[in-house]
Amino acid sequence: MRPSVPALFIAFAGVMSAVTAASAQSCLAELTQVAQFERSEPIQASEPACVIPEQVRLVSTKEAVPIAFSDKPILDCPFALKLARFTTNRIQPLAEFHLGTKVSTIATGPGFVCRRRNNRPDGKLSEHAFGNAVDITTMKFANGERFEVKQKALQPPPAAAFQASIRREACVFFTTVIGPGTNDTHATHLHLDLGRSKDNPNPYRICE
Repeated sequence: MRPSVPALFIAFAGVMSAVTAASAQSCLAELTQVAQFERSEPIQASEPACVIPEQVRLVSTKEAVPIAFSDKPILDCPFALKLARFTTNRIQPLAEFHLGTKVSTIATGPGFVCRRRNNRPDGKLSEHAFGNAVDITTMKFANGERFEVKQKALQPPPAAAFQASIRREACVFFTTVIGPGTNDTHATHLHLDLGRSKDNPNPYRICE
């Protein structure tokens, strides 16, 4: 006797739930190796669609000299893992190469914000609404200096080279990278997200 459609649906849902739970545990285990983070209660958002599958609050990297995320952004675990690795393996070495110092703190804003793209009332939900994006605005260094994301013409040459390098490398790690020169909305921060990877396993990358 064949199982009924509802029975098949329940069985399939059970399998998918188990797969999702296993994937979440795997991500958290990997994140534990590279970052300090906190678990927090799910956010009550203004729109039901604003949901973070595996919510974490990213605190710092796990280097000998950790890099703190001063805003402790709320992110989905896979994005937090990608950001921590990018910070350790790309941002820190590039800071030492271009500026001769180490990054101590990175400001990213809150990470999760239940809003639409570019804050337009009729736009699609932003990747921030799923904890799948951050906006890097400033960094502080071990030597006490401060770096601000802004137009190349407004920066001294070493800072401009540093920003260009992290932006270029971000395009390898993330599927969307937008910053100064793209539009006025992104004139003072680097927006990084993994939105293109959700609906298409082989997405084109937005690197502007």
